[in-house]
Amino acid sequence: MGECHIRQVLIVCLTLFSMILWPLNVAADQNDERLDTLFSALKHVESDDVATDLEHQILAVLRESDSATVELLMARAGAADGAGQELAALDFYNAVTALAPDYVEGWSRRAALYFRFEDYGHAMTDLQRTLTLEPRHFPSILALGHT
Repeated sequence: MGECHIRQVLIVCLTLFSMILWPLNVAADQNDERLDTLFSALKHVESDDVATDLEHQILAVLRESDSATVELLMARAGAADGAGQELAALDFYNAVTALAPDYVEGWSRRAALYFRFEDYGHAMTDLQRTLTLEPRHFPSILALGHT
């Protein structure tokens, strides 16, 4: 059995485990009260350092998930992507978006990967989903500006 096939079997097993035995409770990031506070503070900053700090805080909130499975899949996707295994990363991001369709960061990261594949149709679809869930998702807005 090849490494890619083993990885796909693992993803299917994790997906089934999550759906059947482990109720998925992913944070609805776009409804997190901290985001409104952080974005409001961002409007009134007078320092680049403070703005950068607020940006990092916002991105941290958007990355949060209440699901250990989603956290694992996102970590595996990032590791695979970092190792140059983009197709494996795509498999992990596909699992994330299937398991947690309201998790903003899954859509955003998959869109970025699609852009690198030059698959602009899928990238735009994922960006649209990201911005539907969180219209203030500035990395996605920036990505749209580059298209």
